[in-house]
Amino acid sequence: IPYINFELLDNNAMGIIYGLVTGLTYALVTLFMKKANEVYIKDQVWPIFTVTIVAAISAAIFCIMEDISFPIQGQNLKMMLVYGGLIHFSGWLLITGSITKISVAVTSILLLTQPVFAT
Repeated sequence: IPYINFELLDNNAMGIIYGLVTGLTYALVTLFMKKANEVYIKDQVWPIFTVTIVAAISAAIFCIMEDISFPIQGQNLKMMLVYGGLIHFSGWLLITGSITKISVAVTSILLLTQPVFAT
């Protein structure tokens, strides 16, 4: 893979790169979740838990690399627990439950509309 100097790219090029990487990542997550649901047929919580732990570790690594710190305390912690524990978890539980019933291609397209509807 050739070296790319990201500082020389304009916002349009960076947007295209981020979009391609995001699409690839979302497709991989969808494939992994589908395969995990085939292994854990009766218990759909483990694939969600595994993906969440991997995402948390990845986010922590990137925060450390970029020297970013987020004070998590008081109201922030409560809102993070509500969002992560209730909204995000239940949403992914619905997604993983339905991913075994429809194709990965349709699932990926539907998941890509998620930010549009959230906005």
